[in-house]
Amino acid sequence: MNLSLTKLELKYKLTLFSLILIILNIIFYFFIYSPQSEEICTLNNQLELEQQQIKVIEDFINNHPDINAYDNELNSKLDKINKMIPENPDVSLFIDEISKIAIQSSIQINNITPGELVDKNNYREFRIALKISGDYFDFLKFLQALNRLDRLTSISTIQTSAKGNIVESDLALVVYCYGSSKDSSGENAKATKSSASKTN
Repeated sequence: MNLSLTKLELKYKLTLFSLILIILNIIFYFFIYSPQSEEICTLNNQLELEQQQIKVIEDFINNHPDINAYDNELNSKLDKINKMIPENPDVSLFIDEISKIAIQSSIQINNITPGELVDKNNYREFRIALKISGDYFDFLKFLQALNRLDRLTSISTIQTSAKGNIVESDLALVVYCYGSSKDSSGENAKATKSSASKTN
C-alpha cells in the first residue's frame, strides 16, 4: 500500500513538473521569444531598407562623379522649365517678344488682344489673338520663330487669306504659367484687355 502511494505521488510530481515546464515555455514564447523575434524582424527590415538607400546613393555617386557639374545641369534645366512655364503670366513681356519676332520676320502686327487668365489643373493659361499680315515666306518665318520661343506657346486656331502676295492671318495663341489665380497674392486673375497696333 505504501509502495502504491509512493508511485502515485511520483506521478503527480511528474505531472506537476510537466505543467510547470509547459507554463514556462508559454511564458518564454509570449514574453521573451515572440517580442524578440518581432524586434529582430523589424531590425532586419530596417537594415534591408538602409542597404537599399546606400545602394541608391552609391549608384548616384558612380553616375555623377562631379556633383558641381550635376548641380549646374539641374539648375540649367530648372531655369529652362521656369522660362517655359513661369509663375508670373508676364503678358506684356510676352507681347513684347511677339513684337520683336514680328519685326525680325518682316511681319506686320495689325492687332493684339490678350484674353483672360483661366485656371486649369495646377496651372493657368491665357489666350492672345493676333491679326498679322505679310509675305508668305515671312509668315512662315514668323510661325517658326513662335515655335522657338522659350515660353511654352501653342497655336489653337489659325485662319489665313491671301491678297496677291500678302497673307493676312488671324492667330489664337495659348500661353501657360504655373499656379492658380486664387493663390496669387495681389495679382488680378484677369489679364488686362487691350488692343495694340504694331507697324514695321
